[in-house]
Amino acid sequence: MTAGLFCDSATSVVIAGKGGGKTAFLAQEANKLNKFVFVDTIGVLDPKNSNRSAVIPNSNYFRHSDKGSAVDNFKSWAFDPATQKHNRHILDLSEAADKKEELEKLAAFLLQLGKRGKGYPFLIDEISLIAPQSGRAGNALKNLFIIGRNFDIKPMIIATQRPQNTDKELLELADEYYLGYNKGYNTTEMLGKLADIDPEKLKQLEPRQFYIMGTEKTYTVPFYKFANQQK
Repeated sequence: MTAGLFCDSATSVVIAGKGGGKTAFLAQEANKLNKFVFVDTIGVLDPKNSNRSAVIPNSNYFRHSDKGSAVDNFKSWAFDPATQKHNRHILDLSEAADKKEELEKLAAFLLQLGKRGKGYPFLIDEISLIAPQSGRAGNALKNLFIIGRNFDIKPMIIATQRPQNTDKELLELADEYYLGYNKGYNTTEMLGKLADIDPEKLKQLEPRQFYIMGTEKTYTVPFYKFANQQK
């Protein structure tokens, strides 16, 4: 995906932290791909939103409309070649009445496409809003993370500033972790055990800096030219 960043064998990645740069990190990686499906849970990538965090050029943005949900509109697009100008898709689930149900529909559909030889890299920003620890991630989403790699649905990247509120089972399916600044005791202890690192290291990181699991290295997210209000 990104030379020298994610391991070539990595099929699922977790980006977690409160130190800033999380959405820009996701957006910059997506912008390097020829194709992807990106789930925007809070509308921060909406090109019509003046308060957006970032944009990804040359992509289709699907939102809720009178024609259906973002997922329904994306599915309609996928079966209509006349509309396929770009193969980079952002689905805004911010207005979905049931985000988890919509994500389950999307996960099942992406696996269906993958089995037809049309696998997409899959990215989700703020996964805790869709797969909370209390409500658990849906079966279709977990199934996608477990077997999606077999159908070229990779990498799958999930990001959150609230890992302590995210379904732990889903986090444990990741191959790699990029962990940003956090000082909450419960969060740092949980991440320390999950990624096998010293929790104190997370408290010492600078904004936009992420500790890379399994190494003594950190990665600082560069300023993304299509992002607003970067810290």
